[in-house]
Amino acid sequence: MKMKRLFQLLFLLLLVWYKLYSDWSLEPEPVKAASLRALTSYGHPPWLRECRKIYLDVGSNIGVQVRKFFEPERYPGAEVLPLFDRSFGPAARRKEPSQQTGLCSLGMEPHPALQGRLHEIAQAYQSRGWHVHFYPFAAHTRVGTLLFQQQDGVGRGTASRIAGYGPKSWWPFSWEDRSQQVTVQTIDLADFISSLPASSVVLMKLDIEGAEFDVVPRLAERGLLCKSSIPEAFIEVHESSKFSIAAGERFIEQQLDLARNSEGPCEHTVLNVLDDESFAKDVDHDFAGRTKAALRLSPEDGHSYMFGYFDKWAVDESNQRVLACRIPYADQEPSESAEMVVGFVPMDGTQQFTELGKTTAWNLQQGAMAEWLGPQTVIFNIRNSGGDGKSLFQAQVVDAKSGETWLYPRPVYALNRPRDRFLSLSFQRLHWLYRGYGYTIPDSVPEKIPEDDGLWEVDLGSQHEELLISVRGLYDFLQLTGRTDPITGEAFAEDPENAISGYWYLNHAHVSSEGSKVAFLFRSAMTLFSDSFDFTSLILMDLSSRELWRVPKVHGSHHFFGGFLVSCDALGTFEVEFKASVRQLSWQKGTDGHCNLSPDNEWILTDTYPDAYQLKKVLVEERRGESVYLLGYYREGGQGPSSTRCDLHPHWDRFGCNILFDSTHKDSLRAVYRLDLDAFAFPGCTAKAAGKP
Repeated sequence: MKMKRLFQLLFLLLLVWYKLYSDWSLEPEPVKAASLRALTSYGHPPWLRECRKIYLDVGSNIGVQVRKFFEPERYPGAEVLPLFDRSFGPAARRKEPSQQTGLCSLGMEPHPALQGRLHEIAQAYQSRGWHVHFYPFAAHTRVGTLLFQQQDGVGRGTASRIAGYGPKSWWPFSWEDRSQQVTVQTIDLADFISSLPASSVVLMKLDIEGAEFDVVPRLAERGLLCKSSIPEAFIEVHESSKFSIAAGERFIEQQLDLARNSEGPCEHTVLNVLDDESFAKDVDHDFAGRTKAALRLSPEDGHSYMFGYFDKWAVDESNQRVLACRIPYADQEPSESAEMVVGFVPMDGTQQFTELGKTTAWNLQQGAMAEWLGPQTVIFNIRNSGGDGKSLFQAQVVDAKSGETWLYPRPVYALNRPRDRFLSLSFQRLHWLYRGYGYTIPDSVPEKIPEDDGLWEVDLGSQHEELLISVRGLYDFLQLTGRTDPITGEAFAEDPENAISGYWYLNHAHVSSEGSKVAFLFRSAMTLFSDSFDFTSLILMDLSSRELWRVPKVHGSHHFFGGFLVSCDALGTFEVEFKASVRQLSWQKGTDGHCNLSPDNEWILTDTYPDAYQLKKVLVEERRGESVYLLGYYREGGQGPSSTRCDLHPHWDRFGCNILFDSTHKDSLRAVYRLDLDAFAFPGCTAKAAGKP
């Protein structure tokens, strides 16, 4: 009897649970009056009044349908193209400026992670004179907020939607992953359409992942499913908690039969049940052909070539020769005997390679630290195999004209041209503590905080060497810095407490353009022989007084020292002056990159790490203005473990007219490329003003 009552109770609880689940309200949370006024203005673009025919793309996802509207030649055979031709005319007509044609495309997509891409599409298309705008709203029946279930946001099966609109399941809410839910703004789609120029929407797409069963009745009720309001639409019907796909299609047809306007029943909108998921992940990121082809400088001879790091001068003083190094492979860490051939190629793209020397001291992130030292001389690192008691790695200078060479007692890391010196650090220690940045040697457990190693300075004339600061000295300094910089009052981005017992090392040293200061990263790794670290801090040193300053606000990842220091990490891009408040710039917030300054210090060049499509960007951004130039997207390919990846590492030529970078986007072979900024109508090139070629 007790068991029977227990089962009855459990059955009753399940009935109640299912009833609650079935009747769960998906009404948006109301918003405050001020927010309501702002939302119902929608943020329409100023050119909206010029739109005579609008394609309304509700549920834009990554914007592929809008791209099909303006660039149909990239999407051959897409099912939606005949609808565009029928409603708006042939593709040639749609490509004319919107001011002439009155054709516009409006999209709507609430997914937060997709807003950046949609903004780029709109920006690129507007530069071509095409009126495109995306609204960051979820289509619904009321203004308010609802939880939005985020998926990867690309193509069929991702099912990003308002939480609760998922298909039925034997377990209530089993589809929902609350860790991937965010709050989004909802709008009344009927009110939104009514705010557009009268009778301007001639074709509408509705792909809103189950919300159509609330939205379509609302549109019918408001008279917007009459042909006089919206002549034609296409919709994807989804399985939901209330309808199978077949039942859902019948429900939508019933709503069409109920369509009426203020005058009574009307001829309803032509509704196509169409789910054009062709090219779901898109064909490219070259919206409206905004990027230009890069010129390959290194030979196409079946070998991989690389330059190295973004903070080195790859181009000689005449701006005619570009350093390029032939490597035996680009998808594995170099062995101790693997040989790099250091040389140069012409800037003009004729691909003639001139050899300067060979080395086994190199890696796939920074090469051999090769750099033009003078008009005819190049410095790079070599491995000392003589067993003469000198450093295992040394810097070698080669005269490109005479072939003469000479050695220095330590390897070069960063040149200080104004002081005729260079800075050095331990590439052995880097190999053990941060894979990909040292030179290959047998693994060995190093001292955690050495007193006899750190940042060295070497005189290029006398070859005199001096330890500027030891790892122990930096460690002791770090312990005194606390949580906040006492000079600026700004907080430090990281606390070293959890990594205090790790192995400490220096990396990414770079000297200011006038030679008075150096910036470097001081890091701790709790794990040996890996490509990760557990703490990092950006530190500046005055080379005359040896005074140290730990930079607040920034994590420290990549930096470049021109007239000032520009620092880029996952927090954003920062302008840094010695012992002054750190200023965050408007660009690249939340995006790390390898940033450096143009020769006139007015433009910031950077790249990005691979996105969800394995594409990396090259961008130039105005330091004090609002201009940004997207120069290209390059697909990652042919790479091994993380320590062997090919970051683009873009860098300027001597006059700020060309961008050089390494990439594996073609044939999976690593190569050196050039982008001519004249092709982008870039105003920052100094060669014209200087009368240089």
